[in-house]
Amino acid sequence: MRNLLMILIFAIALIGCSTKNKYIMPSVEVSSIATINKQIGVKKIDIPSYLDSDKILVKEGDRVEDIGANFLAPPSEMLTNRAIVILKKSLNNPNVLLYPWDIKSKRGYIVEIVLNRYLYDNGYAVVEGSYYIKNAKGESIVAKNFKREEAVAKDAKSIVTTLSSLFDSIVLEIARKIAR
Repeated sequence: MRNLLMILIFAIALIGCSTKNKYIMPSVEVSSIATINKQIGVKKIDIPSYLDSDKILVKEGDRVEDIGANFLAPPSEMLTNRAIVILKKSLNNPNVLLYPWDIKSKRGYIVEIVLNRYLYDNGYAVVEGSYYIKNAKGESIVAKNFKREEAVAKDAKSIVTTLSSLFDSIVLEIARKIAR
């Protein structure tokens, strides 16, 4: 009985010590495309329910599997912060903030990004959804659906890097529309 208890304690210890690889998105590398002095509020990125956990999932046919890797932080937080950084850098504007912000002048923009798909799907990294640019009064300026995909190897690092790059291209598209 004592040996069984020792084996059980050892097994629990091994399980507790096992760690999954944790991934963050690569650093943001963008150039300034314009200088916009108006405030820009970015709403928290709306993500699909399968991203509510921090697991990096892959889809093969009808099956979705966990590849044993996790995001270091919740994806909605990482993507929202990433969008803010990209807009700050590309629009040379320190006044890009998490929305809602306290704005009395009702000048500026509100950016909302809704992701319907953000995953590896049968050999491709896929980012699909829509974005909305509104003025500070909430009136729509731009509403657009998007889909970006790129072939990628089925390993966590490649998937995270490619998904980040595709997401960045969407945020840069938003920056160019604001800069017009």
